[in-house]
Amino acid sequence: MWPDPLKMIDDMIASMTQPAGHKITWFYQTGASGAEIEQFLRSYGVRVWSRTLEQTEGDTTWYGLHVRKSQAKWACTLLLTRGVPIRSGMVAGARPMKSLPASSWDSVAPAVGLAGIVTEFITGKPKAANTRRRGRR
Repeated sequence: MWPDPLKMIDDMIASMTQPAGHKITWFYQTGASGAEIEQFLRSYGVRVWSRTLEQTEGDTTWYGLHVRKSQAKWACTLLLTRGVPIRSGMVAGARPMKSLPASSWDSVAPAVGLAGIVTEFITGKPKAANTRRRGRR
């Protein structure tokens, strides 16, 4: 596969404008594409950039992306809770929860870089994760 110069430039600019990142990769066996996982993480406030497009090694396929180091444990926890098998980038202390949490905010993380903007344009802006329940707690 030939390198994509536009993606390389976009990744470089996104990496320069974001704080230090942490790369997470996951196996595709979950049936969740890179765009679906990106929208899922953004709906919980996790910024993503420098996406790794579909990679194949033998009969396994995987994707990847970068998140802020300060959000890496949260991102891994969300992925594990959703049942996504993490290939690399697992953070110590991240473990699945009993269920996905309701979001305590009403907005999603903004798109980062040209690739993020294009993905958002094609797939639509992700909606905030479930808002808090009203009533008894």
